[in-house]
Amino acid sequence: MLGVLTQAAGSMAGGVLGYLGNRETNETNRNIASETNAFNAKEAAANRSFQRQMSNTAHQRAVADLKKAGLNPLLAATNGASTPGGASAQGVSATMQNEMGELGKGLESALTTARQAKQLKLDIVTGK
Repeated sequence: MLGVLTQAAGSMAGGVLGYLGNRETNETNRNIASETNAFNAKEAAANRSFQRQMSNTAHQRAVADLKKAGLNPLLAATNGASTPGGASAQGVSATMQNEMGELGKGLESALTTARQAKQLKLDIVTGK
């Protein structure tokens, strides 16, 4: 009987440890996703600032380029210098583990062991 109780306790301990491990994994994954999203948002903001600067100075850069090439700067009146393409922040989702699943497995295993022990005791008493 002591061995059965030990087995049941081991099953429960395994379930609790699985639950705690999944909970820790989920917390770590949430933190990683949050840090990644913050980094991506910061990079996207820097890129938009660069694009704004390029767009705001497109004609000035075009005129300067035409002058350096020895061409009439009025040629820039129809087209400005190119503005680079845009970028946006990319969101990342955290991968989540089922915390309660491991606890449930441990509890189910412990209950099965307890049922088996009860049946074994009953079999011994009844002589089966």
